[in-house]
Amino acid sequence: MRIAYVGIDLLYSGLEALWDNNCEILKIFTCQTNNITEFNVKIVEFALSNKIPYTMERITINDILWLKKMGCELIVCGGYYYKIPVDESIPMINIHPTLLPLGRGSWPMPLIILRRDRKSGVTFHKISEGFDEGDIVLQKEFDISPNENHETYMKKSGELIYEMIRELLKNFELLYSNAKPQGPGEYLKEPGKEIYTLNENMSFEEADLILRAFYGYECYYEKKGKIYELIKGKVVRGKKEGENLNVKGGYIKCSIINEM
Repeated sequence: MRIAYVGIDLLYSGLEALWDNNCEILKIFTCQTNNITEFNVKIVEFALSNKIPYTMERITINDILWLKKMGCELIVCGGYYYKIPVDESIPMINIHPTLLPLGRGSWPMPLIILRRDRKSGVTFHKISEGFDEGDIVLQKEFDISPNENHETYMKKSGELIYEMIRELLKNFELLYSNAKPQGPGEYLKEPGKEIYTLNENMSFEEADLILRAFYGYECYYEKKGKIYELIKGKVVRGKKEGENLNVKGGYIKCSIINEM
């Protein structure tokens, strides 16, 4: 099957699965990332090592028309910063790491962990004019553990995506033609900085939940007028002499700390 892939490293297993299942990848569309919390390194390395054309320019309707002329049979999106132009004459599928229609939005994963959901999953849906509203082509669920963090959530999503790509390609025409409308759902707005800012008055449990929900991304700690940026922070029970990043019942241990 001749395909084009659109995305960053967050859902990289989708690209990997397409390649492993003998798809011909005509072109890869990715975008600039900070390569600190979000990455395009794997995507770019994949394109270079397999001599596949790639671009970091935003995909346009002219790109879609070119892909159709090249015989592209499917466009797959796995995490992308921009809205893809819709052309119903070519199949387009977006990979979304929630059980749509629940969890629409550009970054629902932390909020799903914060509200202590016990199930989530991955949805393959048609790309439509409405954001995350296209008909569902394929959907699978996974359990969310009580100690889930953003990184483990995405690992579960990636493993499921790999399996789902195989199923999609095996039964593509049937699955795509029988896609089901989503109906009413929920849109989760991207969380604001106040949601992932911690302080010394927070309980151990509250701090733990926030750090897990945003693990791998920036969190902040505010104390006596100073703000610290934290990446990959975890809470540890007890006290540590000289530790400034305290919460009630423990302190924060962190891979990267930057004073703002």
